[in-house]
Amino acid sequence: MTCLDFPEYTVHTNKSVVYRRAFAFASLDAEIVDSESGKGFLECKTAEPHSALARQKWDNGVPDYYYTQILHYLIVTGWDFAILKAQIKSTGRNGLPRLTTEHYYFKRDELNEEMKYLYIKEREFWGYVKRKERPPLILPDLRK
Repeated sequence: MTCLDFPEYTVHTNKSVVYRRAFAFASLDAEIVDSESGKGFLECKTAEPHSALARQKWDNGVPDYYYTQILHYLIVTGWDFAILKAQIKSTGRNGLPRLTTEHYYFKRDELNEEMKYLYIKEREFWGYVKRKERPPLILPDLRK
């Protein structure tokens, strides 16, 4: 199915491969290669927002928790780009289920500041883990 969704890319799936960079890991849904853009990955999500607030997170783009995962995977892999494929389920006007598919494209070189910030915070968090200390409970907004 993934190959049919993205015929312009060479798509490889192998869920048994886990990528690692120091303390950080990534388990990708698929690797993708493009002759112009380089190497990237595909992350697929399904969502069924049950509230106006949850729906608003998708209406404004990609929710922070998925955006952070994309940044994290770009840090771990060092690759050039990522695509998030989101299938969002809602209820149509007639009460029947409605499925919307969105594709979001992320270029590594446009996200350097966000990745740098996240990596610093991840290293800081890993320090708490190594010291067996409780970390702070609240993370700041990554999209400032």
